[in-house]
Amino acid sequence: MSREADIASAVGSFDCVVNLTASSAFGSEEEVYKQHITKVAQLAGGEAARTGVNRFIHVSTAQVYKATKDAVAEDAPLEPWTALAAAHLEAENALK
Repeated sequence: MSREADIASAVGSFDCVVNLTASSAFGSEEEVYKQHITKVAQLAGGEAARTGVNRFIHVSTAQVYKATKDAVAEDAPLEPWTALAAAHLEAENALK
């Protein structure tokens, strides 16, 4: 769902949009993750803003935080340790 027309029709006129875009193809090239995660988040977030959606939620991954065996808080240092996580963090930053 990385085509603008598909995203526009999916976002519609909802009060809330939840972006669950993910990729289970671990080990893919960075560009694949950017296309399927970052770009979709940017397009969906932009369309949500354009159409007046009240709340846009992007579901990311805990892999954006520095790798540790301990639980981390949302204010923990960001240090993506996979290409997938880097794409999610890029999407998060673009949506701010």
